[in-house]
Amino acid sequence: MDTASATTPRAPALADGGGGSASPDDSHHESDAPGNTAPRKEDITSKEGQDADAGEGSSTSKLADDNSTSSLPAGPEPERSSDPLQIAAQVYPWMYMTSTLEACFKDAEATAKRDLEKKAKELEAEEANISDERIRFEAERLIQFYDELASDKFAKEAPIIMQNFLSHGDSCTECESEALKIASQEFDLDYTEGPSPLTIFNSMMEKLDRLQDEAIELKTRITDLDPPGNDEENKESTAARTQIIPLFNACLPVLRARTANLAMAQQLVEGAKENYSMALHLKMLEMDDSDDYDSEDD
Repeated sequence: MDTASATTPRAPALADGGGGSASPDDSHHESDAPGNTAPRKEDITSKEGQDADAGEGSSTSKLADDNSTSSLPAGPEPERSSDPLQIAAQVYPWMYMTSTLEACFKDAEATAKRDLEKKAKELEAEEANISDERIRFEAERLIQFYDELASDKFAKEAPIIMQNFLSHGDSCTECESEALKIASQEFDLDYTEGPSPLTIFNSMMEKLDRLQDEAIELKTRITDLDPPGNDEENKESTAARTQIIPLFNACLPVLRARTANLAMAQQLVEGAKENYSMALHLKMLEMDDSDDYDSEDD
């Protein structure tokens, strides 16, 4: 029941000459007529209050239900299902994902292997080309070097000098051993056959002198092989000599050592010759004294 309409007093209608205007109360009363459907302000206000009360009651009951639910003890966990279909449904996604990843890994590995094999073949082809170019380059250098050697007198002089150097070494070794043998040999003063010891000594001294002269000549010829400082007109010859000269320069210390050995052998032979000459002289003096003694006796 609407309390606002029940408590409001109604004023009597006043007539104003047969037809006057309606008062506010009359207009309010007319709004309460059965044919007028417009809602009143008091009705709207009362309805809103009822709706608010209903909403507060529902929210209060909801909070109470939540509190009662949270205060209940936790129940037992649900048991795991042993149904094969459920287990298969759970395992199948993992198996599918695993097989998919394995397939992706295999595809990636196969792609990487193909790329590596392709790169390896490319590298082998490049290395083969580089090797061929290197061999060709070395062959061209050797040909150029031999051409440079043949274009100069150096090509004729160098082999001859090296051959003489090698033969000189063999001769020195043989002559030195022979000189040591002669110097340590005891010759008979009363020889009757063959060359005299003095002839043997003199022949060995000549050999030693000749070998020393050959060593000096070899030193001179090797020194003359030095390339010129700035030879613009003969660059090929200069390049060839620059590569060969170190080999010949290494022969110079060997020649100096040979010369020293020959000089020592020569001193030994000279000493043996002097000793033999002294012994022979003493022998002759002894023979002269014996002859004088025999003549005096006669």
